[in-house]
Amino acid sequence: MKVLQKLKGGLSFLFDKILKNEKYIYLTSVFLIIGTFAWFNLELKHSAKMLKVHNDNSILIIQKEQQNQYAKESWNIIGEQSKAIDFLEGEMDKAGGIIRQQQIMLENLIQYMKNIGEWPPKIAPPDTTRSEA
Repeated sequence: MKVLQKLKGGLSFLFDKILKNEKYIYLTSVFLIIGTFAWFNLELKHSAKMLKVHNDNSILIIQKEQQNQYAKESWNIIGEQSKAIDFLEGEMDKAGGIIRQQQIMLENLIQYMKNIGEWPPKIAPPDTTRSEA
């Protein structure tokens, strides 16, 4: 029973103190509520900023992937162009070889005609400015 009486006495003492300092209790409660709302507002703003950063990062990742894809496609196109250039260089070398062979053959023909006394030819050269169409 003594414990119960002490508890009752302690509670009544506490309630008396609360009633005496009622203004301070209300003021503290108001500050706590305002502080809670301010903290909630800050957390909400922080969450919004983090969401924006996450979205920006997602956009950057997508753009980077697109640029990587474009780079791969460009690399493939450059590879195909390199193959085409190599092929055309080979064809030009072949054409150059054919022209050199024709030049040697013409020089040999001219030399042969000089040896048999038929050079320069006795006929007029063809007129290249006139079309035969």
